[in-house]
Amino acid sequence: MSQYKIDAEVVLRLASGRWDEILSNLAPSLKQAIERAPRHCECPIHGGSDGFRFFRDFKHTGQCICNTCGAFDGLHILMKVNGWNFFTALKAVSEFLNAPEGIEPTSRIETIDGKVLFIGISTLRNGSQCFCVKLRADNGQNRSCWGRDLQRACSVAGIKVGDNARISRLGTKNISYKGKEFRKVLWSAQKTASDTKLALQARMVEEESTRREVSIVSKWEKADIVNLNCPQQTPLLTYLKNRRIFPASSDILHNCRFIADEPYFDQQRKLVGRFPCMICAVRDTTGELVTLHRTYLTPTGQKIGFGPAKKLLPVPAGRTINGAAISFGTLAKDGILCLAEGIETALSVQKATGYPCMACVSAQGLVNTKLPTGTKVVFIFADNDFSETGQRAAERLRGRLLSEGIPSVIFLPGKDVLTISAKGTDWNDVLRQYGEKGFPFHRASSV
Repeated sequence: MSQYKIDAEVVLRLASGRWDEILSNLAPSLKQAIERAPRHCECPIHGGSDGFRFFRDFKHTGQCICNTCGAFDGLHILMKVNGWNFFTALKAVSEFLNAPEGIEPTSRIETIDGKVLFIGISTLRNGSQCFCVKLRADNGQNRSCWGRDLQRACSVAGIKVGDNARISRLGTKNISYKGKEFRKVLWSAQKTASDTKLALQARMVEEESTRREVSIVSKWEKADIVNLNCPQQTPLLTYLKNRRIFPASSDILHNCRFIADEPYFDQQRKLVGRFPCMICAVRDTTGELVTLHRTYLTPTGQKIGFGPAKKLLPVPAGRTINGAAISFGTLAKDGILCLAEGIETALSVQKATGYPCMACVSAQGLVNTKLPTGTKVVFIFADNDFSETGQRAAERLRGRLLSEGIPSVIFLPGKDVLTISAKGTDWNDVLRQYGEKGFPFHRASSV
């Protein structure tokens, strides 16, 4: 295959829906995580006990995330765990899928999803015969596809009349025959779910989505609004106090609430117990509630010492956490907004600078953050990770904001900040060691 150029778009299109097979075969170290998906397990990159997981629909994209190492798609997790570069990973996936070789890199993939009405040899207008597949596309139109390579693709896929199928025209490649050059059209064919199965899947997705949405809204509405003088909320208030976070008023915590006895389930969905819990509302730019972030605490205000202490509730179908965040404070007329990864970091930044700060939940969340209307300047308070995940995410965000015409500045904790976690340092570490004077500015100052 090295004599040909590999079209990444072609390979990734073919890989969609098969990343469980691909990763299991090409990266055996990921098998445990694949079998446990979407539950947490040991990270195959850096170790740890339970910071890594594949997303529920990872078969389509290979997407996974580690609390320390960041988020990956299928190709990039292969690169990470196997020490491969991009081309090596792409070549391995292409060979595993037996992807057609020699497709011109500029070829545009054309895909039709529909029900097969006819499959076999048909006569062209000029009288010659050629293999043909006729489909009723999902948009209701009848479409016909022709080609000798299409016959091979349909035979491999086992497609017959009445099946639902996805037919993709991948592009062309040059071939030589008896001293002459020809262009050959290459095809991909895939049998898709039957009508009965599709209806069942749609109903199950709708029911699960409704259950998730009801759970999120109900839990948020039943949770207690933070009261800085309430003895019953001592675990939460102590947790913040231990991090030197002293909100000026409860209004700053309008997206934060308290539950005294939130159930905690382990990776086998067994109830471990009920614990005090800080829950935070993850919202999109319209203010709509997307999901809830939970931090499980002990009665004395520490994070629980087992399992992942921080969890997100599953997101309903049709919603996404990409671009969503947890906001602390309100954007003023000056349009200055601060961004950070974690909740504690964002609260530290808001307290120390006086400006509103959004917690983007993760490094990948920082990259994808969507800014509220009226944002004029962004200060990015990045984590100083040993893995450089936080730093790279901040740079990617800054590049994106620059292309959108929004000025931004990245701030990193100094090298003099003592390391508290194995991940690196963040701005809550700065607040705990140096107080507000460790931050670059305050709202009362000239910025």
